[in-house]
Amino acid sequence: MLTVDCLVGETLRIGRDIAIQLTGRVDATLYVFIDASVRHELGGVGGFHASAPSGIQRRAHVLALHDGEVLTIGPVVVAVVAVRLRIPGASVLREVRLHLTAPPSLTLERRSQIRPSNRRRRPLGERPCSY
Repeated sequence: MLTVDCLVGETLRIGRDIAIQLTGRVDATLYVFIDASVRHELGGVGGFHASAPSGIQRRAHVLALHDGEVLTIGPVVVAVVAVRLRIPGASVLREVRLHLTAPPSLTLERRSQIRPSNRRRRPLGERPCSY
């Protein structure tokens, strides 16, 4: 079992077929978007959830989760430990704590939706150089 502390807006890619994005949080509810291959069934979700096709052989799921809820997506088990992570004396670097259980053959990659502040922004109309 792997403990992952995440930011809202962060995406966890598990293997090549599963992407879990934390899209928002309101009070004690965490909103999650999952994009996965159709061969990975969604299970264990008792609260609000909706599913729809999202491309060729892909399926999208939208969920509202609370502390203590557990879901499965294919071979991956995701347990929500804390929707609002509170660490005394620490600044908010991570907001949500999840426990992930997956086969060792699947890799975990984290992608943040937050842009780095040191990135140079081009004014409108300015184009990058091409040689």
